[in-house]
Amino acid sequence: MQNSNSKTQQNDNETLNTLGKNLSHLMIKKDIDSAFLSNITGLGVATINSLRRGSGNPTLATIVSLAHFFDVSLSELTETDLDRQQVRPNRAQTMPLIKLGEIDRFLDNSLKNHAMYSTEIDATENHSVIAILIHNNALYPHFSSGTICIISMEEEPCDGDIVLIKINDFTPCFRRLYIEDDNFLFTTITLEHDVKPSSYKNANILGILLKAIKNYV
Repeated sequence: MQNSNSKTQQNDNETLNTLGKNLSHLMIKKDIDSAFLSNITGLGVATINSLRRGSGNPTLATIVSLAHFFDVSLSELTETDLDRQQVRPNRAQTMPLIKLGEIDRFLDNSLKNHAMYSTEIDATENHSVIAILIHNNALYPHFSSGTICIISMEEEPCDGDIVLIKINDFTPCFRRLYIEDDNFLFTTITLEHDVKPSSYKNANILGILLKAIKNYV
């Protein structure tokens, strides 16, 4: 019985060590610090720093939250040396990670500092893409706080797409697009009942949603 407990403890230590190395590697790769990761995932800075050192007693929910944010599997995060193995190299792309309320500043180049984010995407390799962090629950249940939306800034929109648009001088927002003949019509994405699509006099489509990555805490 004692040998069994010792073996279990050894396995737990190896898992923590691998988790810590991978967490540090992925944070460096995305150019984010513990405070930024804490803000997105809801995990405490002390918890994140402890995990990076290969210590602590993380819950499954904590590990799942980190795996979702970095877009890796639980086994990759806890069992694979990601520093030696490039994860999903064929379609992975690194892009700016911007809060939704900072899109205007990013587009006019007045946002001086921002993090980077890497994930697999279906867009053409050379297409311009950005990751948008949803930092509140205004778009719940479609996009809860912590969701990262991958936006293509170049692909042509299609009927039914969720698009990022700029309406007049307001902060960019998400709308669902409907195309009738040559007309673009839009509805909000948070309404649960049928609403007739409407047009906007001054609306500029900035990009289309490729995928939304939900982060669980």
